[in-house]
Amino acid sequence: IQRQFFGMVKLNDGRILAFKLGGGPVQLPPPAPNPDEFEQPPVIEASADTLKRGGELYQRRCGSCHGPYGMRGILPDLRRLSPAKHAIFKQIVWDGALIEKGMGSYRGDLTEEQVAAIQAYLAGEGRKLWDEAQARKARGEPAPRQVLPQ
Repeated sequence: IQRQFFGMVKLNDGRILAFKLGGGPVQLPPPAPNPDEFEQPPVIEASADTLKRGGELYQRRCGSCHGPYGMRGILPDLRRLSPAKHAIFKQIVWDGALIEKGMGSYRGDLTEEQVAAIQAYLAGEGRKLWDEAQARKARGEPAPRQVLPQ
């Protein structure tokens, strides 16, 4: 029997569920969205060195909050950024456009070139994920779900 993380099958962004014995029925969160359903990421041309540097920067600067890929949490999987979010990526990361939502500005911590390298890396990883999702759909396979180790 495979056990699944509750957060992988139900949309539970930022909620804590508490239950009381004999407390009656509880409305559960809606099902989590299909992880294969996201907009096609843009193509961002970058050298292999830039992509490698972007990946290293992601791990050091972004991974502690956005986490390892494939883990669904409260913060978004940045491989699945929409083209609209990619269009304002620098404003989000450098200028702090989402500061009111908890995403701080990295001006002073990262250069504009480093921000661009992270974005190119994320777009490249997003394209790989997109291609894998399209191949699964073509084969009629379901999207993978995170499962707990036995």
